[in-house]
Amino acid sequence: MQTSYTDTNIPIHNLDDFHSGGFPVQWSYHQAPHDDLSSAGLLQQGLSNPIPPIFQDPDNPSPSELRRRAIYENYRALVDTTADGGFGTFYGPVELIPGLEVQGVLSDSAISIVQIPEHFNPRVPKLLLIPASSSRGVYGGILLSDWGLTRGYVTVLCDKGCGTGFHNLSNQLCVRHNGQLGEPGKGRTDFIFRAPDSKERIDAFRARHPHRYATKHAHSTHNVEAKWGQYVLESLEFAHEVLQRLWPESYKRESVRVIATGLSNGGGAALRALESDGGRRIDAVVVGEPNITPVFDPRFKIQQGSSKPLEAHSKSLLEYASTQNLFQSVANLALQDEGGPFPMETSKRRLQGLRNRGLWTDLEPENAARQALQRVYDEGILREQNFLALSHAAYGVYEGMAVALANCHGRYQVTDHLFGYSYAAVDEEMKTPCALPYQQQARLYALSNGLVPTAGVELVNDLSVGGPVQSLHSISPGTSLADGNLDGALKLYAAAHGTDPLHGGEPEEWLQTVHQRVAQGVQECRAKAELRQRPAIIVNGRCDSIISPNHASRSYLGCHLVREGQNSRLSYIELEHAQHLDALNALPGFKERYVPLLPYVLQALTLMEQVLEDQAKLPPSQVVRTKPRGPQEQTLRREHIPPIKQRPEEEDMIALLGDVLRIPD
Repeated sequence: MQTSYTDTNIPIHNLDDFHSGGFPVQWSYHQAPHDDLSSAGLLQQGLSNPIPPIFQDPDNPSPSELRRRAIYENYRALVDTTADGGFGTFYGPVELIPGLEVQGVLSDSAISIVQIPEHFNPRVPKLLLIPASSSRGVYGGILLSDWGLTRGYVTVLCDKGCGTGFHNLSNQLCVRHNGQLGEPGKGRTDFIFRAPDSKERIDAFRARHPHRYATKHAHSTHNVEAKWGQYVLESLEFAHEVLQRLWPESYKRESVRVIATGLSNGGGAALRALESDGGRRIDAVVVGEPNITPVFDPRFKIQQGSSKPLEAHSKSLLEYASTQNLFQSVANLALQDEGGPFPMETSKRRLQGLRNRGLWTDLEPENAARQALQRVYDEGILREQNFLALSHAAYGVYEGMAVALANCHGRYQVTDHLFGYSYAAVDEEMKTPCALPYQQQARLYALSNGLVPTAGVELVNDLSVGGPVQSLHSISPGTSLADGNLDGALKLYAAAHGTDPLHGGEPEEWLQTVHQRVAQGVQECRAKAELRQRPAIIVNGRCDSIISPNHASRSYLGCHLVREGQNSRLSYIELEHAQHLDALNALPGFKERYVPLLPYVLQALTLMEQVLEDQAKLPPSQVVRTKPRGPQEQTLRREHIPPIKQRPEEEDMIALLGDVLRIPD
């Protein structure tokens, strides 16, 4: 990873003979005008270009090429990179930032990268911790780096122990720490992940199921989600070690300011790190749409407007993802007026499959679809999530999350073959497993978000009638219908809830055992919502259809308030028209519904910096009345994304009143 550099004030020679996690620490210097820390030299023009950076040798891309492509893909996957959508005006890199990157290995081969801008002052040190979103690799939080780097922060990236660690079981190729492919059998150990299964089990599994992949998030057996906070704190310690080596005389860790930030899974990891930080090494947290599930506390309910208060809050992502995986497809039949040209044939077959299995047999299809939608609402899903839920169900987002989480929480190995699911590329016409072309495999580090389906790797149902096929197109043995793997959806629901979704009561004994194993893993991931009186800001979109506001941010706020009461320093900002993936706002029909969330996270970071410098107070918890662009409005303007208010209107305030967390409608 070492590269040449010129004109730097950073004493890089002090990193000689530096090891982390048993591996030599790698460093690279990124010099303008062709490279930099936050955008790999691409800036707005390169990041908004639909033509990605090329690989000189597509079969063997270099680490620097993989880095640039990973930064490019992570920006474009998470934000709208069009000028009309606000890129270059409200967010996005505006200048090249030269500096040093130092990569180290944490426990469980988690990866951390410390980015040190050339203008960093070790005598007034500031650190910004950025765990990756989703299951992304170490650059999965790069879009937040620019805020810190331009202000002189050292940014500390971390892949949370998930990363893009793919293991091709057929050719035994795995992804190395630098993103390139390698074969563990040839003496190398520098891999993000290799399946822990015995050689005998892998050989037998491969013989039955060729072309399959194992992934770190699903198959490491570490239940990595339970350790997210640990990995983030380890990345902080690694950053301290790096900076103390570089400036042994002037860098003092006791004088450093540390803010943790992140989006989605990264946001959850940042909060979990603060909760685990008994040494008060983190000063504050600012997160967006965090995947965070607190312990259930019956002392509060959640009520939006005049709706019925929700008592069964604080459910895990696996619980509500498995519910939507099972019922959302049918619920879509009742939501066709919401818009979107989504295929409904599978939805109709899923409904018929449920009827064949004994559910809603006495109802007309229209009434059954409404019953399915009600099952989704009963799970605490908001009506504001409907539009995006249509597409997420149609394209297997909920199924992919449920499969990965069930494996992760249950600590299953890939050869355990939970519920007959596996990961593989599929033939474009037949949808049957096939080999992923080598050039695509070589790019997994850069292109994948780590959570299947991704970058050409799909979810396969190996129990489909007629043999393995992509799960969305499979035929369930229990119904003989191409119903999007209803059999698997029923098992995933039972594994998550411990109940039979069709008839109530406990599922079969073996499935109840799976549930107990999975539930233990889920319990290990629950947060305490105890912030030890350190300031925090959570920003969430009301229309988030991936991480449910009721079970994540709202539940976390409620649990925190009943525990810390008047001592609370948590501010919750809910955006009326924002959703989980700003990148979708570039699609036709989305700008009329949604505004970007990222500008508010950046504003919250600036507010938090002012709070830490005693220049401002935390804003009250509030709903921000955003305004999507109209049909004739192309360009996002400030009026569409009004700022967080220090003195919001009373009707916009969010508060715990008695035992009810009240959210304005």
